[in-house]
Amino acid sequence: MIRPTIVAIAAAATIQCFSPGPDRAAQLSSCQLISGDGDALARCLVMKYDWPADTAGPAKLAWQWHLDSIRADHEAQAAAVLAAQLERERQLAEAAQARERHYMAIDSAYWVCYGPVSLHFIAHGGPELRAAGEARCLAARDSALRRAGLPRDREPN
Repeated sequence: MIRPTIVAIAAAATIQCFSPGPDRAAQLSSCQLISGDGDALARCLVMKYDWPADTAGPAKLAWQWHLDSIRADHEAQAAAVLAAQLERERQLAEAAQARERHYMAIDSAYWVCYGPVSLHFIAHGGPELRAAGEARCLAARDSALRRAGLPRDREPN
């Protein structure tokens, strides 16, 4: 009769011989979750799962390459977004400057129109003529602003 102890030892040895062993992919995934770079991954694999250094080395390099490629892609995307924002700001500033130049040109034409009216009023009086001249100059200014597509809510500068 076979003793139960011998059967148990034989069963344990058989199970040990035919068991698949540690799941290396699961161990690698587990260490990748907590590793911020290749060195930390290799340290985790060696310390936690007793991987030999020659096996942890290629995993370390592959993980570091993966992280570096993610970082490079992120930096490229960030640079593209920043460049687009800067271009948009440049376009807005250029449009504002062009709008201001338009205002200045139109206001200059207003003052060329209003100058003689004002001088005539100073020399000869006649507030009605001054008001009519100013209205004519303001109407010409409003028309120029409308043609330029600019708001007419600001006073001549």
